[in-house]
Amino acid sequence: MGQTPPASATPARQWPAITLESLLYLVILALALLSRFWDLGSRALHHDESLHAYFSWLLATGQNYTHDPLMHGPFLFHFNALIYALFGASDVTTRFSSA
Repeated sequence: MGQTPPASATPARQWPAITLESLLYLVILALALLSRFWDLGSRALHHDESLHAYFSWLLATGQNYTHDPLMHGPFLFHFNALIYALFGASDVTTRFSSA
């Protein structure tokens, strides 16, 4: 009958080594994220942003929301409502989905 090999016979799992190139990609990604999210709440919301924020807030708080074709598709409202549910509603979190 077949027996299972001892634990020492199985090769150890090796993680790929971190190269300079992969480290540079991580640094560039971190800088890109930092530049996108830096100082989002310093300026007042524009009219369109405030409309999206208001209707997303209605959706996040369980109030009535109906889709209006003049306000484009509903994805941004639903995504902003999810962000509000996770992080709270503010000028900064309103702009998370756009960043």
